[in-house]
Amino acid sequence: MDDTVRVLHVDDEPDVGDLVATFLEREDDAFAVETAEHPDAGMARLAKGGVDCVVSDFDMAGTDGIAFLERVRESYPDLPFILYTGKGSEAVASDAISAGVTDYLQKETGTSQYTVLANRIRNAVEQYRARRAAEETEEKLSQLAENTDAILYMVDGDWTELLFVNSAYEEVWGMSLEALREDPESFLERVHPDDRDVARASMERLAAGDPDSVEYRLRRGDGEVRWVRGESRPVLDDDGDVERIVGSVRDVTDEKEQYRRLETLISNLPGIAYRCLDERGWPMEFVRGECERLTGHTSSALETEVSWGEDVVHPEDREAVRESIETAVDAGRPFEVTYRIVTADDETRWVWERGRAVEDRATGETVLEGLITDVTERHVHEETLEALTAQLEALSRASRDLLSADSAEAVAEVAVGVADGVLGLEASAVHLHDPTRDVLAPVAWTDLVEDLVGEPPTFEPGSSIAWRTFEAGDVVAIDDVRGDEDTHNPETPIHSELQAPIGDRGIFLAGSPTPAAFDDHDVLLAELLAGTVATALDTVERTRELRDREAELERQNERLAAFASLVSHDLRNPLGVAQGRLELAREECDSEHLDAVEGAHDRMAALVDDVLTLAREGEGATNLETVDPASLARACWSNVDTGDATLEVGDVPALRADESRLQHVFENLVRNALEHGGPAVTVTVGPLDDAAGFYVADDGPGIAPEDRERVFEAGYSTLQGGTGLGLSIVRQVAEAHGWTVAATEGAKGGARFEFTGVDFVEE
Repeated sequence: MDDTVRVLHVDDEPDVGDLVATFLEREDDAFAVETAEHPDAGMARLAKGGVDCVVSDFDMAGTDGIAFLERVRESYPDLPFILYTGKGSEAVASDAISAGVTDYLQKETGTSQYTVLANRIRNAVEQYRARRAAEETEEKLSQLAENTDAILYMVDGDWTELLFVNSAYEEVWGMSLEALREDPESFLERVHPDDRDVARASMERLAAGDPDSVEYRLRRGDGEVRWVRGESRPVLDDDGDVERIVGSVRDVTDEKEQYRRLETLISNLPGIAYRCLDERGWPMEFVRGECERLTGHTSSALETEVSWGEDVVHPEDREAVRESIETAVDAGRPFEVTYRIVTADDETRWVWERGRAVEDRATGETVLEGLITDVTERHVHEETLEALTAQLEALSRASRDLLSADSAEAVAEVAVGVADGVLGLEASAVHLHDPTRDVLAPVAWTDLVEDLVGEPPTFEPGSSIAWRTFEAGDVVAIDDVRGDEDTHNPETPIHSELQAPIGDRGIFLAGSPTPAAFDDHDVLLAELLAGTVATALDTVERTRELRDREAELERQNERLAAFASLVSHDLRNPLGVAQGRLELAREECDSEHLDAVEGAHDRMAALVDDVLTLAREGEGATNLETVDPASLARACWSNVDTGDATLEVGDVPALRADESRLQHVFENLVRNALEHGGPAVTVTVGPLDDAAGFYVADDGPGIAPEDRERVFEAGYSTLQGGTGLGLSIVRQVAEAHGWTVAATEGAKGGARFEFTGVDFVEE
């Protein structure tokens, strides 16, 4: 509602109406005055709404102000109406009052009368608005009271008169409002007999002037028992006496049941739930849960006799726990802290505590609420895991020594050293399988093994637990080997044993004079060590095989070098003599046989060149440099008589290669395309889409699937007169670079050669 006061002035003299409007608006900027010259016009304006006060003359043509007032009251019984007339009398005033006029004012001479009129209007409107606001508030409060589950009530100071109560009373108590109005203490009839003294004591405290909270049970007419909670306070008069009592009562049966369930749940939690009155976390006020199991103290003892901070928290952790809790509380955040406690039996356990500071609704004080959980097993597990992680890291570092050993004996020696120094397996040995004798022979062992049993035995098939484990292939921890039927020495000082097969190469053994000395962690570590030893032995064998292969390759290269020398010197010279003699023979005679001899000479020359190239390309590519395949392909194209053939080169990245050898690849593939595809063949060089490599393809007749592997064999050719060495040279050059070459079908049906494993140069 705004501050504007909208006034409707009804007077049948327009000049008077305008004059009154002018002076009223001068008196108060909040006034907005409208005029009407007849009551009918006034009623029409009122129908539009928004008028705060009506000012009306008495004597008007054909009617008067009293009649107008009566019409207004029929539709607007509370609207302020001031009769402002120059024709005043006691009779008019009496009639006006009888008709419900708000105020009566007689017109006078001079302008001071407008000040009086303005004041009368202002007072009437303020009272009208205040009354309407009060009515609206009362209506809202009434709606609120009737739409809440709580019982709202008001009684006098001595509980003899009921001043107010809402209908929720009937729902909760099951009694009528009329009965309560007749006797305000009749509600006690439904209070549980065992709780009536509690209810009466609360009434007495309120009557004495003290606020009070109370809980008690009701026994309703149907026999149902309900819990209610009352919150009430006295209202005092100016002399300090209790004038009335106001309050609310709620049905808290469901809340009590939820609390009971919650308390049961908390009591069964795997830990302790608590409430503390001290910000430091001690002493405890409310303790529920596994108190005795965790601490050896009952919950009541922790609430009364035993101080958690001074008697339960480990002495070495008390100060740190206090500081952690206080720091979190001061920062306004929850706290989490892990620490040790000492039980009633002097056992040390680890606990994890999480809580927060909250404000107690009843007292306004800061309290702590939290949960304490036993984490001893987890803490021990974490410590064990940390130790295991450290061992695994050490084993990982030691594996480099294992993998760098150059013999099986060296691997075994390193393995027992790692088992002793890293894994803590002081008595350990490595037995390797000797396939010649089919035994597990000891290769390396620690000093403690020799101290306990002397030199380890050799195990034969079926004669020991070790052989059984070797054949089964599973890691085992034996708590006491003396009781096993396969043991060869029941009197051995070794009780427990850890056995881990090293693949099919042998077995790793660790022993102890103590029964059941090995756990799951030892089994895991032994398995990892045995696996690493197996890998190291494989590496040793592969290294030996590589060395043997390198030696064989070196011998082959020596033979190839000798062969190349033979081809280069011992074959080319006689061939040159034969070609010279052929030229002299042509000068002396003309014979068709000479053309055949010349063709044979050309074929022999081609064979010599290809064989020499093949021999030299068998060596590894050592002169690696950055090569542009596109430029090299175009250069090779110009070196070959290509006739009407076409070259298409795609965007192949630069690569690392021996340029002179890669040139042989491109030239041989171009010649191969020309020989099989004809003089108009198209050769394409491009990158592979799905691998690191490139391809060379043509649109000739292609290669049959069954021949795609054979075309790389030396001497294989499908053309009469071909040497069959060109593609063999291509493969040798590829393998010398570490590449792989494969023949497949091109996009246009011709032959396509794909090179993969190529080392492209990153831009």
